[in-house]
Amino acid sequence: MSLTKTIAILFVPALLFSCQKKADPAKLISALEQAVQKNYYFYEEGPAFSEAAYEAAAKAIDPQSAWNPGENAAAALASRINEMPEAQRDDSMRKAFNALLGGEGNDRRNYYIGLETARRLKDPALNAGAGLVLFRESYGRFRIVDVLEGSAAHLAGIPQKGMLEKIENRPVIDLELEDVVALIRGTSGTSLSLTVDGKQYTLVRGQYSVQLLRKSEWDVDGKRVLYVELRSAGKGAARELESVLMKSNNPDAMVLDLRKLNSGDFEEAFAIADLFVGGGEMGLIKRKGIAARPMQADANVLYSGKTYVLVSNRTSPHVKTLAMALRLSDKVKFIGPDTSLVTYAGIEVPLEDDGYAMIIDAVIEPAEGKDSRLNPDIEIEDFVPVNPPSTKPDEQDPAQATLLKAL
Repeated sequence: MSLTKTIAILFVPALLFSCQKKADPAKLISALEQAVQKNYYFYEEGPAFSEAAYEAAAKAIDPQSAWNPGENAAAALASRINEMPEAQRDDSMRKAFNALLGGEGNDRRNYYIGLETARRLKDPALNAGAGLVLFRESYGRFRIVDVLEGSAAHLAGIPQKGMLEKIENRPVIDLELEDVVALIRGTSGTSLSLTVDGKQYTLVRGQYSVQLLRKSEWDVDGKRVLYVELRSAGKGAARELESVLMKSNNPDAMVLDLRKLNSGDFEEAFAIADLFVGGGEMGLIKRKGIAARPMQADANVLYSGKTYVLVSNRTSPHVKTLAMALRLSDKVKFIGPDTSLVTYAGIEVPLEDDGYAMIIDAVIEPAEGKDSRLNPDIEIEDFVPVNPPSTKPDEQDPAQATLLKAL
């Protein structure tokens, strides 16, 4: 089974809840507890939610009221949700359930997606978007880390590195990433209003494809340097990179830029690394209730020259997996910030008459005894480039400027 997790490639004014069967908060809380107990990798035994988690959930929807749940915190939380005005009820459930599930921090968090968001994400008619790539910095904070060339966002001049603040004048501060994606998606040709860094942009939704990689070639003091920017570790990425390497005519050095890698599949990430690694255990995939799966590299190496890997912490978790596997090669050097190499994958657990819970059920980590941190060869500040690969190094890019000295 493949393990896939994305940041968000986004090809109203409220969450547009339609006339649907009214969800029962008490049943949903029970369903969420069962979802955690059956699927959460780190669950061991006992209640899925602590008293503190119930209090956080109650405060998320009504921070001013006292919280005295008595002996049944779940029933008390359901009662508080039911007491909310009808127009706020679904929004209250979303806030409460995310607070209830989200006690493990940004990387290990479980979270809840409501019915309308789930419907919009799965509706084949809503297959157009803005052409933005978003990175979730924290709950309700979404950084634009890439703008697809030729997209509506690109034509509208939406800046990379800006913060998305509103969609159709609706603040995103209390939304999960999937909620944001669902609101941006729509039918091709329809208009969309986005507020980025305080400025409103009006654009027309369209359909866009993402290049898995972009490449260039440098001449540095007579050395031929192949520069590959990998934008996705999705299915087919390893084969496409393999094709580029086979046609590259053995350059003197290679740069693999992972700073815009924003989606993918964890098994594909290992397959990409295997192009550079000549044997050994690249890492482990651990799933709940299943024996750990060692990811072994074969003995074949497609490129054995010096390889410089540029990394960032504002990218897909697949970057960590790729870096973890690539460090088995003594030809690879890393440039960028330090980072943990442990990452997590989740599954959608459907909730009856409602949306779904995203529950962490797998851990991808280094082989036993290996360091869980990258410890890059050259540690520099985190930087995500704006421009595509050029025919010469960009000295305004800290990683490329550092790379020039290393070549």
